[in-house]
Amino acid sequence: LVEGFESYEEATATQPPSPLPDEVEAYACYRVGYHRGLDGLRHAGWRGSGYVRWSEPSNRGFLRSLEGLGRVAASIGELDEAERCSVFLRQLDPSLQQGKALSYPGASSGESG
Repeated sequence: LVEGFESYEEATATQPPSPLPDEVEAYACYRVGYHRGLDGLRHAGWRGSGYVRWSEPSNRGFLRSLEGLGRVAASIGELDEAERCSVFLRQLDPSLQQGKALSYPGASSGESG
């Protein structure tokens, strides 16, 4: 899915054109995107607290990964992790609506979250 683009968190967070055949594989992809995104944020100076806004395009891969990780965690029964992801996402950008998937390239909702 992301071969050759491992350091580009947007590649791991981009919604596949068709559902991944295995939820565990999807979970793994989102987890990689989440950790790559954290690395990128830290490299850019983020110290683990403060906002990470959807309005900044460079944050979207990380936020998509976090949202996807929480969604897939819930679907495989990892409810504690799903809740942690949801809380963290709202802390990072309170303007994001709970329960509403973040928009992906080609989605009709455009840039809103």
